[in-house]
Amino acid sequence: MAHDRRVDDRDGAEVLLCQAADNFPRLKSIWAEQGYCGADFHAWIRQATGITVQIVQRRAGGFRHTWAKTGAPLPEVPYFAVVQRRWVLERTFAWMGRCRRLSKDYEYFRVNSENVIYLAMAMLLLRRLARTSR
Repeated sequence: MAHDRRVDDRDGAEVLLCQAADNFPRLKSIWAEQGYCGADFHAWIRQATGITVQIVQRRAGGFRHTWAKTGAPLPEVPYFAVVQRRWVLERTFAWMGRCRRLSKDYEYFRVNSENVIYLAMAMLLLRRLARTSR
């Protein structure tokens, strides 16, 4: 779903999840990033759609700095760590970035951008199906 850039992510999520619940009745749980935290948001989604929202937590400390209570030892923070379930989204964006029309925002209308995303994902799935059928 593509929407106007002035729409807040949470507001867009409400519309998207209502449509997703109608189109995919077996959808029961989704993963979301920390921008979708909040008991009110989760309760509304649960009541309106029956979908449970699970927040993917960032690792503590960012990349170079971390917080610790006064007098407590500093926790060891590695420079790289895979964030649980976040890699799925990033991998999908990387796949879409390999499509030239999606590497930059060439489209004027958001409907065109949405259709190019559908086309890129369909091409990816067809390539995978053709590879496994050999």
